[in-house]
Amino acid sequence: MTKKYLMMLFAGIVVAMTGFGLTSCGGDDLENTVNVSENDPQGTVVVNMIAAKSYRDATQVRFVASANSYWDGYIDDAMNFYDDDYDIEFVSVGPVSGLAKVTAIPATGWSRKVAVVPGNGYVARVGYDQYYNEVTQNYEFRSYHYGRIYVVEYLTSGGAMSGATVKYQSSFTPVNQ
Repeated sequence: MTKKYLMMLFAGIVVAMTGFGLTSCGGDDLENTVNVSENDPQGTVVVNMIAAKSYRDATQVRFVASANSYWDGYIDDAMNFYDDDYDIEFVSVGPVSGLAKVTAIPATGWSRKVAVVPGNGYVARVGYDQYYNEVTQNYEFRSYHYGRIYVVEYLTSGGAMSGATVKYQSSFTPVNQ
């Protein structure tokens, strides 16, 4: 009878400790959620983008700007954000502490290719409402849709860089628009 009593007591202690342990973990999860939301705005998408020579072989990120305007960006084999569509441009805003810190549209520095650097933020844009400018004699865009990007870290395979973990949000409204 004493042995049965001890087994029931032991089982009760195990159940109580398990319940206490699960309750303790819940607080940690809440704190992690709060920390993530400070740096990642609502609508953030996290992807592992694998670099490749061609967009056909790469992990692409599709920024849907409207029903008729989007871009598929990827990381090329030289570790650059790139797209084969001439309407897409990128600009680095330099080191930031997270995606939410990419808030404004730079006036200069736009390029079809930009180096992928962990800890840096970027803005991507796709033009729409194209017209022919008689003064410059070039086709230009009246408006752009914007997306923001943050590079978390490089991905490696066999000791070599193979891509990057990227957070992005599309579309976003910059503070200077």
